Formats: sequence, C-alpha cells, structure tokens
Amino acid sequence: MNLISRLKDRDIFTQQVSDVQFRTRCPYCGDSQKNINTGHLYLKINPHDDNPIMYYCHKCPASGILKYSDLELLGLEGDELKNRSEERRVGKECRSRW
Repeated sequence: MNLISRLKDRDIFTQQVSDVQFRTRCPYCGDSQKNINTGHLYLKINPHDDNPIMYYCHKCPASGILKYSDLELLGLEGDELKNRSEERRVGKECRSRW
C-alpha cells in the first residue's frame, strides 16, 4: 500500500486539497482541540516525481522534508517504507518552507 493510501486510511482527519497536497492534524502542536475534524498540517506528496515529501503546519513552526520519525508521529510505520519506492522520497531532517 502506498503512502497516500495509508495516510487516507488512518482514523485521523485527512483531506486531499489538491492533486499533490493533503491536510491532516499536526502531531507536533496537537492542532485544534475543539474540532478533531480539522487539521493544519499540509503534506506535499506528488506521486509522479521523486521529489522529497514536504510538510508545513499553519498553526505551529513545524515544516521541512518528511523523515521516518515524522511518519511514526503521523501514525504511519516507517519500517514498511524502507524497501519501497517512497524510501528515497523520505529525507533527512531539514527545516525549510515550501
């Protein structure tokens, strides 16, 4: 199962906002406590290129290139991706805005 499918299949709010952008709850700031059906963390995942997966929270300073530790915080097991095509797209820690 690819990363996009696994992201959507979680019990945590996730919404596709464009062909390459997904919105979910931020594991760093905890997001909205009043409404669990909203999220401020945006993930840029383009299945048609090999660019790194980027993330940016509109509520806290979390941003950068998605790394294995981020996958675990999002409730996605990083070990399952190690032998898949997404492995090279999950990068090392880097803090930059996109």
